[in-house]
Amino acid sequence: LDPSYVGARLHLALILLEQGNTQGAREQYEEALTWNRNSLGAHEGLANILREAGEREKAEEHRKKAEALRYAR
Repeated sequence: LDPSYVGARLHLALILLEQGNTQGAREQYEEALTWNRNSLGAHEGLANILREAGEREKAEEHRKKAEALRYAR
């Protein structure tokens, strides 16, 4: 896996979520954001995970970033 290939990380995060590995998915979303701070999919996915984990402030930050990215297109 090329560490800079954000699309692969997003796909892997979805697979990990399907397997119930929320922590692994979170790590993939966070790593994707180190390579591309403007990854809509990573911000959306991380916002969902953080919200479910009760980390509401962090979740809201990522939700807002995702929303801004969606409308910037």
